[in-house]
Amino acid sequence: MILVILFLLFFCPLFIFSQMALNRAAAVRLQEAAADGSLNHHKNLRPFMNDNTSQFYDGIWSRGLARGKKDFGDTKNSLLFLESQGVLQPEHAILDVGCGIGNLCGALRERGFRNIQGVDISSVAIEAARKKYPGITFRVSEAGALPVAENSMDACISFDVAEHVRDINGYFSETYRVLKNGGVFFFQTPNRWINRIAETVRWQGFGWRAHHPSLQSRRSLLKNLNRAGFSTVTLIRHTPVSEFTLNRIPRWLRPLVKMIPWTKIPWLFQPHFWGAAIK
Repeated sequence: MILVILFLLFFCPLFIFSQMALNRAAAVRLQEAAADGSLNHHKNLRPFMNDNTSQFYDGIWSRGLARGKKDFGDTKNSLLFLESQGVLQPEHAILDVGCGIGNLCGALRERGFRNIQGVDISSVAIEAARKKYPGITFRVSEAGALPVAENSMDACISFDVAEHVRDINGYFSETYRVLKNGGVFFFQTPNRWINRIAETVRWQGFGWRAHHPSLQSRRSLLKNLNRAGFSTVTLIRHTPVSEFTLNRIPRWLRPLVKMIPWTKIPWLFQPHFWGAAIK
C-alpha cells in the first residue's frame, strides 16, 4: 500500500509533467513556424492545411531556415535507434520518407552508407537538402505516391512523419510497395493518447489536428501496418530523452524527465512508438 501511495503521489505527477515537456519539445517547430504571418494562431492552420499541405510545410521550412534553424527533428536519436537495431548495411538501398533537409541521410552517408535517397513534401526543404548534401538524391514527393520503383529498397526510414500524413493507409502501402521482400520499414510516431492530451492543453483547443491528422494508438498502428501487407511488425521501446529534447524543455523539468524509466513503462504511456515492419 505504501508503494501504491508513493506511486500516486510522486510518479504519476512526475510522469504527467514529463510527458507534457517531451511533447512540448516535439511541437516546438510548429510553434516557431506560427510565430508570424497568417500562421500566428492555431485557428488558421486547419483551412491552410486542407487547401495545400505542401505549401503549409514550405512555409514552415522557409521561416525556420531564415532564422538559421538547422534541424526540426532529433537526428541523433533517430540515428541511435537505427544503429541499435544492427540491420542496416552500407550497401543497402535506403529511402528516407519525410527527410526534411536531409540531415539523417547525411549522417548515414558519413557512416559509409552509399545508396541513400530522400523524399519530402516540401520543395523548400528538398532544395536545402540538395545544397547541403549534393551527393545524395532528394526528390519532392508525397508519402502516398513515392517516386521509387517497386521492390527496390532494402529499407525505408521515416521518423515523425506518420502523424502528419492524412492518407495513412496510402503511406504505409507505398512504403510496402517500394521495399524488397524481406525489406524493413523503420518508423517513429507519437502515441495518440499522450499526444492528444498534451497538444490540446498547449493549443488550448484542437488546432493541433491540422498538423497531426493521423495520430496512432498502438493498436491502430499495428492494424494499419498489417493491412498494408507487412507480415511482421515489432514495436521497440526507445528512450525519447536526448540532447535535442532536453534543450527544448524548461531547465527545471530536465532532471524529472531523466528520472522516468522510459524503456520500462507500459505502451499506453510511451510518448512515441518506435518500430520495425518487415515485408
